[in-house]
Amino acid sequence: MFIGMDVGGTTARVRVVNAENAVCWEGEDRGGTLAGIGREELSERLGCIIRCALTASGCTADDCERLCIGASGVDTEETRLVYEDILVSLGFAREKLMVINDAELLIRMFETPAVVLIAGTGSIALGCSGKDGIIRRCGGWEHLLSDEGSATWLGMELLRAYVRVCDGRGQDPVLRQLLEEAAQVHNAQDAVDFCARHILEKADLAALAPLTEKGAGLGSASCLSILEKGADELTDLVRQLVPSVSADGDFRLLLWGSVLLKNRIIQRMVAERVKKVWPAADVCVPQCTALDCAVHLAQGKKQMPLREIC
Repeated sequence: MFIGMDVGGTTARVRVVNAENAVCWEGEDRGGTLAGIGREELSERLGCIIRCALTASGCTADDCERLCIGASGVDTEETRLVYEDILVSLGFAREKLMVINDAELLIRMFETPAVVLIAGTGSIALGCSGKDGIIRRCGGWEHLLSDEGSATWLGMELLRAYVRVCDGRGQDPVLRQLLEEAAQVHNAQDAVDFCARHILEKADLAALAPLTEKGAGLGSASCLSILEKGADELTDLVRQLVPSVSADGDFRLLLWGSVLLKNRIIQRMVAERVKKVWPAADVCVPQCTALDCAVHLAQGKKQMPLREIC
């Protein structure tokens, strides 16, 4: 039996497969990070979904050949050991555990030069040359200081643009109407209050992000400008990693996360910017989920379907 886990700040997903790769059980429950909810609550949430998975599969922790968990916030050895200790307390053998940051799930599937650019609720870039096995990162330092180009960042940029329009520093009726309907704001002070209420809840700010693509399609200059700025910021994350990944610029760039998968405008912008600087790069979109990667890594597999963009 093999177990894959993808534990984000909001949702924890688990899949149990047998030796024939048949799915014995798959489900999801509340997620969370160590920093966000503390060790006791994290242990309770992980224990709840794991016990459910084992019971539904008719298995025990002793039956597990390998468990791979990709968890948000696993940035230090100390944090990694906390997750390990929780899993060991649930009956799993320490030597059968693989605990990594959820952003690493995809990059660990490759043994050739690759950069994974993730823009979802947050943003981060990871790179590996495939030779030394060392994974390098850029960005991903939470939305108050970083996460440029992410859904949260896009939501904040929309609010900033709205305040400028309210001040008379530009005209953008499309942006104004979209944001007033979505966030129920009617003036600059409403926008300030909205931001104050939701500043620590990334998901609430990130929920505004789709308005950028919709607004750009309706002719909003502000929305288009935000997307261009976001594409520049995301491309810069890649730029910082390429020298350590590939000396000649021949590498694979994998675009991942809700912004880069669903927002086709910013996806195209990033791909075009990357190809302009590194013509030999292959820009692709993985045809798999983070949970798929966790299961594959638990099984020792390193193959996945890719869709090439350019």
